Amino acid sequence: MNYLDVLKLSKTKSLKSTYLMVNRENYLYDHTIQRIKEDYLNPELIVFNYAYYDGVEVDYDQVYNGIITLPVMSEYKIVVVENIDQMNLTDNQIDDIIEVSRNAIGSVNIITFKNKMSKVYKRFKKAEVEIVEFEKLNGNDFRKWVIKKFRDNGKKLSNQALEFFINYSMYNDRNQSISLYQMENEIIKIASLPFEIVEIEHLKELMVMPLEMNVFALTDSLAEGDISVSFKKLHELLKKGHSTYEIMPLLTKQYNNMLIAKTLSLKSHPLNDIQEILGFKSSYPVKLILKRVTGIDKKSLMKSLESCIEYESISKSQGVNKRAHIESLFMKLTSKK
Repeated sequence: MNYLDVLKLSKTKSLKSTYLMVNRENYLYDHTIQRIKEDYLNPELIVFNYAYYDGVEVDYDQVYNGIITLPVMSEYKIVVVENIDQMNLTDNQIDDIIEVSRNAIGSVNIITFKNKMSKVYKRFKKAEVEIVEFEKLNGNDFRKWVIKKFRDNGKKLSNQALEFFINYSMYNDRNQSISLYQMENEIIKIASLPFEIVEIEHLKELMVMPLEMNVFALTDSLAEGDISVSFKKLHELLKKGHSTYEIMPLLTKQYNNMLIAKTLSLKSHPLNDIQEILGFKSSYPVKLILKRVTGIDKKSLMKSLESCIEYESISKSQGVNKRAHIESLFMKLTSKK
């Protein structure tokens, strides 16, 4: 099941008595819990019929008693037990919680965990308790969410601006831990603009790009051999508080992606294949990489990657002047091959 299935059932008060949830996208999880509370509980009686327990702080007896407690002046009550895999429970105690939560009168019991390798998860799964996974939105659903959020804030994105926002947010990048809460904050900030339709130029002025996207842009300057612009972008990143320790591995990653993309393009692999191998959710950054490596031969890319790896390794040594070290690497990457 996913969160949309839960919301549909909640709307008609058709939820089962027990759900085991794994929370990877806080925004979707929090909003789902809030919707369940709104659908099931009288706001005036919520203090009596909603209970929350954090497995890090409570014991078995507290959770057990919370589940078996009857609703007060209401047909329903909701019990949320988070981080149950952090509790020191015996197998019998886990089985007891499963049993009472299934049979609790008028109760919707939501139990969350983080570790699929835990015995809690395995016993709940063996007992065939319904499992709901709050994964990050896929590309299409994220696009719909962005459009709706801007509309809710009285704004509309031009097509160009929509593509820019989605790609530069890097929400769908598998290596990023960017949440919908962060995206919502960006949208609220952008919605403060005095324009009904938001254009790409407005986004470029306001959006805070993730470090990896900044390094992506920095690599463009390096690949073009523009040392002055490269130094300027490096200075801006360091001024924002980023360190060469953060930048170096991302730079190495960029050159690794460039080499892979060049190798695959020389073998006439289609864009979709290259996108999948590089692990991008969108084809947009892949197109930029392919454009970047058009005038660079494979041998030069291999040398550049070797330089990045070498300099990154040396940068971890004590006594190295980090700023001078990375600037030396920039000089090497932009020198005529």
